[in-house]
Amino acid sequence: MENTFKCPKCGGVLSQDGNLIFAVENKTGQRSLLMLSTKLGDYGIKNTLPFRFDVGDKFNFYCPVCQAPLECEEHEDLIKVEMTDDSDHTYQVCFSRVAGEQSTYRIYGKNVTAYGQDAGKYENLIKEVNL
Repeated sequence: MENTFKCPKCGGVLSQDGNLIFAVENKTGQRSLLMLSTKLGDYGIKNTLPFRFDVGDKFNFYCPVCQAPLECEEHEDLIKVEMTDDSDHTYQVCFSRVAGEQSTYRIYGKNVTAYGQDAGKYENLIKEVNL
């Protein structure tokens, strides 16, 4: 069984068939759906976006169900969703909204598991959670 991702605002399911689905908006206001892998640490984009973007561009992420912004209060460059694994444990998952940046954090209580080559960039997040 795969992980199930949900919107922290409405509880809408964001994952299906191994895809994590978001509505995204680029810096010029263009919007599209974005599909990522549900496997933490896999940073491949699974669909083609209809607009050009560069490494370092920041995207705004929204729930495709309720359109709520998926912001992370711990850092403005991260977004936050909920994830339930096959053991029925629920985690907070934060990851970068910056194109090309590979950083993901699975948070369960005071335990944080980091993924990605850029995970050290937000090490203060880990310290804050573990206070």
